[in-house]
Amino acid sequence: MNVLNEKSLVQGINRKLDGERLKLCRYDSPSFNELGRCYVIDNYNCLVASDIDLQDYAKELGVI
Repeated sequence: MNVLNEKSLVQGINRKLDGERLKLCRYDSPSFNELGRCYVIDNYNCLVASDIDLQDYAKELGVI
């Protein structure tokens, strides 16, 4: 997936999420092995879900 598609998917997902945010973890981050590339946090920065498949999650929410 190219960067532009990934960014637009993340923006679409974040519009659908109520009170939560989808975040992308950098590949060189120390937390990458724990969180995976995509993870969801709530308003209090508590981890809701980790290691999310971006395309599957977008389909589940009806973004694509």
